Amino acid sequence: MHDPDDYNVALKLFVVQGETLLLLGDARNPGDLLDFPGGRINVGEEHLPLQECLKREVTEELGDSFRYELLQKEPVALFRNFFERKGKQYKIFLLGFAARQTGGKIVLSDEHNSVQWVKISDVNPNTCFSKGFAGGFKQFKQWFEKQRA
Repeated sequence: MHDPDDYNVALKLFVVQGETLLLLGDARNPGDLLDFPGGRINVGEEHLPLQECLKREVTEELGDSFRYELLQKEPVALFRNFFERKGKQYKIFLLGFAARQTGGKIVLSDEHNSVQWVKISDVNPNTCFSKGFAGGFKQFKQWFEKQRA
């Protein structure tokens, strides 16, 4: 029998506007890989609905006035990401939800240094994202294309 592994759990938001997707530049990795709004579930949030945890993260990263609505209640992507920061290894299991912006203005936190709306068909997941995020984007794109069909 194998021992179970420990993972953090994170919630990400694929924000679409027509044919474009909101992408953020990671301030800890300037000029390199892109990110989606959202983040990890905090201690004390274990029993909260996932959408509440996601809303807190999105508000922290995109500002108090940013408003969105989920395009479906269930995640459109399930993926994992692995990285090292300051000598510590992180293993993250991510749930990606699709949404559209309904109002407000984007005000970035210090975790991100750029915001851009990119045409979904122009995104090259192998150069824009970490390997784990590339897998999540590919799942999102398949879901998006099915919605457009």
